[in-house]
Amino acid sequence: MKKYSFIFIAILILLCSCSNKADVATVSEQQIIETSKIVPATSSFTTTSSVVTTSEMADIASKTGEDVFEAIEYVCNERWNGYFKEPYTIYNGTNYITYNNEIDFFMNNVFRIKNSTLGKIDSEQDLISKARSVFIEVLGQDYIDRAEAEYIDRNGVKIAIETRTNPVYNVAYYNEYDVWYISACMPSGVTEDGDKFATIQDNPAFLIINGNNGKIIGCRF
Repeated sequence: MKKYSFIFIAILILLCSCSNKADVATVSEQQIIETSKIVPATSSFTTTSSVVTTSEMADIASKTGEDVFEAIEYVCNERWNGYFKEPYTIYNGTNYITYNNEIDFFMNNVFRIKNSTLGKIDSEQDLISKARSVFIEVLGQDYIDRAEAEYIDRNGVKIAIETRTNPVYNVAYYNEYDVWYISACMPSGVTEDGDKFATIQDNPAFLIINGNNGKIIGCRF
Protein backbone atom coordinates (compact mmCIF):
# COMPACT_ATOMS: atom_id res chain seq x y z
CA MET A 1 0.00 0.00 0.00
CA LYS A 2 2.84 2.34 0.86
CA LYS A 3 4.51 1.43 -2.39
CA TYR A 4 1.49 2.55 -4.41
CA SER A 5 1.19 5.77 -2.37
CA PHE A 6 4.81 6.64 -3.16
CA ILE A 7 4.26 6.04 -6.88
CA PHE A 8 1.14 8.21 -6.89
CA ILE A 9 2.98 11.10 -5.18
CA ALA A 10 5.85 10.85 -7.68
CA ILE A 11 3.44 11.00 -10.63
CA LEU A 12 1.71 14.04 -9.11
CA ILE A 13 5.07 15.90 -8.69
CA LEU A 14 6.00 15.08 -12.30
CA LEU A 15 2.70 16.49 -13.61
CA CYS A 16 3.13 19.75 -11.64
CA SER A 17 6.65 20.18 -12.96
CA CYS A 18 5.50 19.81 -16.60
CA SER A 19 2.71 22.31 -15.99
CA ASN A 20 5.22 24.91 -14.71
CA LYS A 21 7.46 24.44 -17.77
CA ALA A 22 4.49 24.96 -20.05
CA ASP A 23 3.69 28.24 -18.23
CA VAL A 24 7.31 29.44 -18.58
CA ALA A 25 7.30 28.57 -22.27
CA THR A 26 4.03 30.47 -22.72
CA VAL A 27 5.41 33.58 -20.98
CA SER A 28 8.64 33.46 -22.99
CA GLU A 29 6.74 33.14 -26.24
CA GLN A 30 4.54 36.09 -25.28
CA GLN A 31 7.60 38.26 -24.49
CA ILE A 32 9.15 37.40 -27.85
CA ILE A 33 5.96 38.32 -29.70
CA GLU A 34 5.67 41.67 -27.85
CA THR A 35 9.35 42.48 -28.47
CA SER A 36 8.96 41.75 -32.18
CA LYS A 37 6.12 44.31 -32.25
CA ILE A 38 8.37 47.03 -30.75
CA VAL A 39 11.36 46.59 -33.08
CA PRO A 40 9.60 47.59 -36.31
CA ALA A 41 8.26 50.76 -34.63
CA THR A 42 11.80 51.82 -33.65
CA SER A 43 13.09 50.98 -37.10
CA SER A 44 10.29 52.99 -38.71
CA PHE A 45 11.24 56.09 -36.70
CA THR A 46 14.85 55.83 -37.81
CA THR A 47 14.08 55.51 -41.49
CA THR A 48 11.67 58.46 -41.54
CA SER A 49 14.15 60.94 -39.99
CA SER A 50 15.30 63.67 -42.43
CA VAL A 51 19.04 63.99 -43.10
CA VAL A 52 20.51 66.52 -45.55
CA THR A 53 23.47 64.95 -47.30
CA THR A 54 26.65 66.75 -48.33
CA SER A 55 25.59 66.41 -51.95
CA GLU A 56 22.21 68.02 -51.24
CA MET A 57 23.89 70.89 -49.38
CA ALA A 58 26.19 71.43 -52.37
CA ASP A 59 23.14 71.51 -54.67
CA ILE A 60 21.47 74.12 -52.42
CA ALA A 61 24.62 76.26 -52.38
CA SER A 62 24.93 75.95 -56.15
CA LYS A 63 21.30 76.98 -56.64
CA THR A 64 21.76 79.95 -54.31
CA GLY A 65 24.85 81.00 -56.27
CA GLU A 66 22.90 80.78 -59.54
CA ASP A 67 20.10 82.95 -58.12
CA VAL A 68 22.58 85.58 -56.91
CA PHE A 69 24.39 85.61 -60.26
CA GLU A 70 21.08 86.03 -62.07
CA ALA A 71 20.03 88.93 -59.83
CA ILE A 72 23.34 90.78 -60.30
CA GLU A 73 23.23 90.09 -64.03
CA TYR A 74 19.79 91.73 -64.17
CA VAL A 75 21.10 94.84 -62.39
CA CYS A 76 24.12 95.03 -64.73
CA ASN A 77 21.87 94.82 -67.78
CA GLU A 78 19.58 97.51 -66.43
CA ARG A 79 22.34 99.94 -65.42
CA TRP A 80 25.20 99.34 -67.85
CA ASN A 81 23.67 97.25 -70.64
CA GLY A 82 25.66 94.21 -69.56
CA TYR A 83 28.93 93.18 -67.95
CA PHE A 84 32.30 91.73 -68.92
CA LYS A 85 31.62 88.08 -69.72
CA GLU A 86 35.24 87.25 -70.56
CA PRO A 87 37.91 86.59 -67.88
CA TYR A 88 38.06 89.67 -65.67
CA THR A 89 41.43 90.57 -64.12
CA ILE A 90 41.76 92.90 -61.11
CA TYR A 91 44.87 94.14 -59.31
CA ASN A 92 44.22 93.90 -55.58
CA GLY A 93 47.21 95.99 -54.58
CA THR A 94 49.55 93.04 -54.42
CA ASN A 95 48.59 90.55 -57.11
CA TYR A 96 46.53 90.31 -60.26
CA ILE A 97 43.49 88.09 -59.73
CA THR A 98 41.47 86.70 -62.64
CA TYR A 99 37.78 85.82 -62.34
CA ASN A 100 35.60 83.96 -64.83
CA ASN A 101 33.72 87.20 -65.45
CA GLU A 102 32.91 90.54 -63.87
CA ILE A 103 29.93 89.27 -61.88
CA ASP A 104 32.06 86.64 -60.14
CA PHE A 105 34.31 89.53 -59.07
CA PHE A 106 31.32 91.47 -57.71
CA MET A 107 30.19 88.42 -55.74
CA ASN A 108 33.67 87.64 -54.39
CA ASN A 109 34.26 91.27 -53.35
CA VAL A 110 31.66 90.91 -50.57
CA PHE A 111 34.36 89.24 -48.42
CA ARG A 112 35.82 92.72 -47.80
CA ILE A 113 32.81 93.60 -45.63
CA LYS A 114 32.92 92.40 -42.02
CA ASN A 115 29.16 92.12 -41.65
CA SER A 116 27.55 91.59 -45.05
CA THR A 117 23.99 91.13 -43.71
CA LEU A 118 22.46 94.47 -42.78
CA GLY A 119 18.90 93.44 -41.92
CA LYS A 120 15.69 93.98 -43.86
CA ILE A 121 15.65 97.18 -45.93
CA ASP A 122 12.47 99.04 -44.98
CA SER A 123 12.91 102.18 -47.09
CA GLU A 124 15.29 104.14 -49.28
CA GLN A 125 16.46 106.14 -46.28
CA ASP A 126 17.07 102.94 -44.33
CA LEU A 127 19.14 101.66 -47.25
CA ILE A 128 21.23 104.86 -47.36
CA SER A 129 21.89 104.73 -43.63
CA LYS A 130 23.05 101.10 -43.73
CA ALA A 131 25.02 101.41 -46.96
CA ARG A 132 26.73 104.57 -45.72
CA SER A 133 28.16 102.61 -42.78
CA VAL A 134 29.54 99.98 -45.17
CA PHE A 135 31.19 102.60 -47.41
CA ILE A 136 32.82 104.20 -44.35
CA GLU A 137 34.01 100.80 -43.11
CA VAL A 138 35.65 99.84 -46.39
CA LEU A 139 36.59 103.18 -47.99
CA GLY A 140 36.88 105.48 -44.98
CA GLN A 141 35.09 108.55 -43.67
CA ASP A 142 36.89 110.82 -46.16
CA TYR A 143 35.20 109.05 -49.08
CA ILE A 144 31.75 109.81 -47.72
CA ASP A 145 32.72 113.35 -46.72
CA ARG A 146 33.74 114.08 -50.33
CA ALA A 147 30.53 112.54 -51.69
CA GLU A 148 28.32 114.47 -49.24
CA ALA A 149 30.25 117.77 -49.52
CA GLU A 150 28.14 120.92 -49.83
CA TYR A 151 31.00 122.99 -51.20
CA ILE A 152 34.10 122.65 -53.37
CA ASP A 153 37.59 123.84 -52.58
CA ARG A 154 38.88 126.27 -55.20
CA ASN A 155 42.42 127.46 -54.54
CA GLY A 156 41.92 127.14 -50.82
CA VAL A 157 38.55 128.91 -50.87
CA LYS A 158 35.37 127.02 -50.03
CA ILE A 159 32.60 127.75 -52.52
CA ALA A 160 29.11 126.39 -51.85
CA ILE A 161 27.46 124.02 -54.29
CA GLU A 162 24.17 125.57 -55.38
CA THR A 163 22.93 122.75 -57.60
CA ARG A 164 24.02 119.13 -57.95
CA THR A 165 23.48 117.34 -61.26
CA ASN A 166 23.48 114.01 -59.45
CA PRO A 167 22.15 112.94 -56.07
CA VAL A 168 24.53 112.20 -53.21
CA TYR A 169 23.35 108.59 -53.33
CA ASN A 170 22.25 106.92 -56.53
CA VAL A 171 19.56 104.44 -55.50
CA ALA A 172 17.42 101.97 -57.45
CA TYR A 173 15.12 99.11 -56.47
CA TYR A 174 14.51 96.09 -58.72
CA ASN A 175 11.29 94.39 -57.73
CA GLU A 176 11.91 91.46 -60.08
CA TYR A 177 14.62 90.15 -57.72
CA ASP A 178 13.90 92.20 -54.58
CA VAL A 179 17.33 93.83 -54.69
CA TRP A 180 18.56 97.37 -54.10
CA TYR A 181 21.43 99.12 -55.85
CA ILE A 182 23.23 102.04 -54.21
CA SER A 183 26.34 104.05 -54.98
CA ALA A 184 27.77 107.26 -53.50
CA CYS A 185 28.29 109.98 -56.14
CA MET A 186 31.03 112.59 -56.07
CA PRO A 187 29.51 116.07 -56.57
CA SER A 188 29.08 117.73 -59.95
CA GLY A 189 26.90 120.72 -60.76
CA VAL A 190 26.90 124.50 -60.36
CA THR A 191 28.51 126.54 -57.58
CA GLU A 192 26.96 129.60 -55.96
CA ASP A 193 29.02 131.90 -58.20
CA GLY A 194 27.55 130.31 -61.31
CA ASP A 195 30.52 128.15 -62.34
CA LYS A 196 29.88 124.65 -63.58
CA PHE A 197 32.09 121.85 -62.31
CA ALA A 198 32.30 118.07 -62.66
CA THR A 199 34.00 115.35 -60.69
CA ILE A 200 35.16 112.49 -62.89
CA GLN A 201 34.42 109.19 -61.20
CA ASP A 202 35.23 105.98 -63.05
CA ASN A 203 33.83 102.72 -61.72
CA PRO A 204 32.12 104.17 -58.62
CA ALA A 205 31.77 102.00 -55.54
CA PHE A 206 28.37 100.32 -55.22
CA LEU A 207 26.42 97.71 -53.27
CA ILE A 208 23.71 95.32 -54.46
CA ILE A 209 21.60 94.26 -51.49
CA ASN A 210 18.78 91.78 -50.98
CA GLY A 211 15.77 93.70 -49.71
CA ASN A 212 14.29 90.93 -47.57
CA ASN A 213 17.25 90.40 -45.24
CA GLY A 214 19.75 93.07 -46.23
CA LYS A 215 22.29 90.52 -47.45
CA ILE A 216 24.91 92.17 -49.67
CA ILE A 217 25.17 89.88 -52.70
CA GLY A 218 27.55 91.94 -54.84
CA CYS A 219 29.70 95.06 -54.60
CA ARG A 220 32.61 97.03 -55.99
CA PHE A 221 34.98 99.33 -54.10
